[in-house]
Amino acid sequence: MAHFCLQTPDIVALLCETVYYTRDDNFDRHRTLATLAKVSGLFRFWAQKLMWTDMYSLLPLIMSFPNDSWSIDGEESGDPVLVFTRQPTAKEFEEFVAKSQKISHLTLPQRTIPWNGQAARKAEFIRVAPEVYETLHLTALAAGHVLFPNLVSMVVLDPCPELEPLYGQFGPNITDIDVQLNLWWKKNIICKTLLAHLRRQNQDIRSVKIGLAPPDILEAMIRALPRLQRLITQSPLTIQSLRHLGGLKTLESLAFKLDPSHHTSEWLGPLTFGYVQSLTCQCENIEDAILLLSKTSHCPLTHLDIEFISDDVYLIFYGLRYIRSDMINDHDNSLSPLIRQQKTRPQKWLELTRAVSQSVNRLSFLSLRIKECSTWHSDRSPLKFDSIEPLLTLENLCDLVIDAAGGISIDQNYIANCMPKLKRIDITPPHIV
Repeated sequence: MAHFCLQTPDIVALLCETVYYTRDDNFDRHRTLATLAKVSGLFRFWAQKLMWTDMYSLLPLIMSFPNDSWSIDGEESGDPVLVFTRQPTAKEFEEFVAKSQKISHLTLPQRTIPWNGQAARKAEFIRVAPEVYETLHLTALAAGHVLFPNLVSMVVLDPCPELEPLYGQFGPNITDIDVQLNLWWKKNIICKTLLAHLRRQNQDIRSVKIGLAPPDILEAMIRALPRLQRLITQSPLTIQSLRHLGGLKTLESLAFKLDPSHHTSEWLGPLTFGYVQSLTCQCENIEDAILLLSKTSHCPLTHLDIEFISDDVYLIFYGLRYIRSDMINDHDNSLSPLIRQQKTRPQKWLELTRAVSQSVNRLSFLSLRIKECSTWHSDRSPLKFDSIEPLLTLENLCDLVIDAAGGISIDQNYIANCMPKLKRIDITPPHIV
């Protein structure tokens, strides 16, 4: 007979939660919870409740059907596919739904690695056949069930056609989505289907992380989410989208890439982010970064992260040699634009740091990171202190990171003395990109 402590619900719940919240690459928490579920009915209740909460794949859930209802085909060919060998019975499906409705965090990759080691040992991945998803969807409709009514967050690693039947099985409670995709023309329609469904069914989405998405769909989704708090995207945002986002009272964090195709006329008027606290932007060049910050006003920012590509350092194929722009003779008229860019670089940095100091609230601003992506690093001439002197007005700054090509010729202790609240200062050359 088990010790009385192991029959106490609070203790059993704490043990199972400790296993669930353990994050270690060498520890399989799902398999441990499955083992604990065999100890007693009380352990089974708590272990199963947590075991199905966070699923990085639907494969373990589907493999919970009886072993005679599914099989893995194509093991010998190296492309294993899970298929149904028969239609699940009503009782089996009810047990499946009882587990699926516990899921609050779900990852949907196109190919998945099973958690329990049942998969083909001769192959690394197992794919779920499209017919399996279709069967689950149709059976759920016939039984009047929604498979994932309690889903709160989801990650779609690779939108693909076979996942489409599941889009109608998501409940209305999703607040966090992460769609990692590449903008391949074959996947545009798939991406549009997924985002359009989420936009219609989940008006309460608060956090969106998305890779390269069709601009029209991304903009439509942004405009359809009035409670958006966090947006991270690798897709370029137009000035119109930025103006809309700036008007959202709920938006607290924004990370985006500035659309390089914008026109100067689109910048007329200020760009207001009245509620954004954390802003991260990737720009094509330092001029775009300066323009963005110069048009930004009334920002209660606490964190700013600006990244741009250095436009004063080039690799030029000349004969059979690569030559850096700062090694070229000033009298070489064919390369004079490069020389002019090299000579104006300190001035551009001065304009950038001045724009930073003028666009933020100096009392609330706490963290700044500026990164200049450059082909060359240690060979570049360092910037002088004058180029970043405007930053000294940020009196409450706690975290300062400047990643400039060639670094900055200044004593970091001097900056620390001028900015007494600094807890971290890191001024380094950038990595090679």
